[in-house]
Amino acid sequence: MGSRKPECKRISQNEANRRWRDKKAKEDPDFHVKRLRKYREENPHMAFYTTSRYQAKKAGAPCDLTREDARDIYETPVICAYCGRERSPDDGPRSFCIDHVIPMTQGGPNSRWNLVKACLSCNSSKDRDSLRAFYDRRPQFTEDR
Repeated sequence: MGSRKPECKRISQNEANRRWRDKKAKEDPDFHVKRLRKYREENPHMAFYTTSRYQAKKAGAPCDLTREDARDIYETPVICAYCGRERSPDDGPRSFCIDHVIPMTQGGPNSRWNLVKACLSCNSSKDRDSLRAFYDRRPQFTEDR
């Protein structure tokens, strides 16, 4: 009653996907590279999203960052939150980065409110310091500012 013929055996979705990928790879050896490149161009925030979630888990830090939060960070203007420098057309692709205001090593969460864009110079010099220690060390940050 419930028996099937061997030739009617259903394959799992994973197996169907694997067969499809193998077929595409035979047709075009660079298919996967092109597909991945297109995805990364369409979703530049996802590399940051996955990496920051991994780092938070590794550090034991709380994490409530969503994909929408990561997209929001990427869509904000590229201005350093610490020194106010704006990204120029001459700057390279890695001249700005996303920084945790309260570092995860000091218990800061991986949350939208704790993330800002920073120029490479400020991010490197801030390192794992608190915001106050960073400002105290830098002469351009006065009490008035």
